[in-house]
Amino acid sequence: GSEMCIRDRDQSAAVTAYLAAHGTAVRKELAELLNLPPAQCTALLRRMVDRGELLLTGKRYALPPQKKPLETN
Repeated sequence: GSEMCIRDRDQSAAVTAYLAAHGTAVRKELAELLNLPPAQCTALLRRMVDRGELLLTGKRYALPPQKKPLETN
């Protein structure tokens, strides 16, 4: 249902905020941050990568360089 989309968006925002503060993170850190099982966290992160919200380099996730913190849409 729609509540899933809202939670997904909240989780995406939490990941974005964490990476804005820390630069990069491995999946384990993000799974702990979100209190998600690894498989669910992987699915979320993959969706974010597909949407262009994250970059995956090796095993580390980071924000794409063109994302500016002030940008809201």
